Amino acid sequence: MYEPHLFQPGISTDLLRRLETLAPSSPALWGEMDVAQMLAHVAANLRLALNRQTTAQTLLGRLFGSFAKRRILKDGVPRNVPTLPSLKVSDHRHFEQESEGLKLELERFIQAGEAGITRQPHSFFGRLTPQEWARLQYVHIDHHFRQFGV
Repeated sequence: MYEPHLFQPGISTDLLRRLETLAPSSPALWGEMDVAQMLAHVAANLRLALNRQTTAQTLLGRLFGSFAKRRILKDGVPRNVPTLPSLKVSDHRHFEQESEGLKLELERFIQAGEAGITRQPHSFFGRLTPQEWARLQYVHIDHHFRQFGV
């Protein structure tokens, strides 16, 4: 199992601490989303892991997903990787609402544990074990928090 991941003790506490350092005016160091859109995007990915939001696996994912999965689980998410259209957030969002929403989704993920993780394939990476979902969610959140300097 790659580390860190969301099922490790203390990891969600660290992410919540980092979340508290964000502000509505936090500038992005790269990418197109503002901070509120990023929070909504990250929360949507957590809902995907909990089967509370679904997307179909893309053709590109079927072709390259398993290779990309191994690399991202090992090394994290590189800068400027395109977002899947179904998970892109481009409309106006309210920072406080999205911040609270992310806290709630993160709490749901931790409380659900391995048993609560979807068995549906990821829209790009395909089938993931609960441990892989936990690692993927960590590297995804970390990537976007670093995008905003936290």
